[in-house]
Amino acid sequence: MKTTIYDKLYIANVECLSKKMEKNFLMCGRYNWDWYFIKVDKDVDAEVLENVKFIEFEDEEEFDEFLENNEIIDFSVDFEEPCAIAYA
Repeated sequence: MKTTIYDKLYIANVECLSKKMEKNFLMCGRYNWDWYFIKVDKDVDAEVLENVKFIEFEDEEEFDEFLENNEIIDFSVDFEEPCAIAYA
C-alpha cells in the first residue's frame, strides 16, 4: 500500500478540464463519478477537500481489507491497482 497525503484535493467537473489540468488529474471516483485533481485552474469552480490521503493498493485483496476497516471518501478500481481517497 502506498499513501500520499494532500493538504488539498479538488473535485471539478470534467467539462472544466483544460490541457494544463490533465497533468493534475488524480482519479475519477466511483460513488458519484467525481473527478479529483491535485490542482485546478484559478477560474475553475471546484469543491475543496482538505487533509486527505490518496491510497494505492497492491491488489484487490488489500483494497477490500482496507474498505472493511476504514471510512473512505471515494475509490476507483479503474486503474491498474485499486485506489481510494480518505481523510488523513
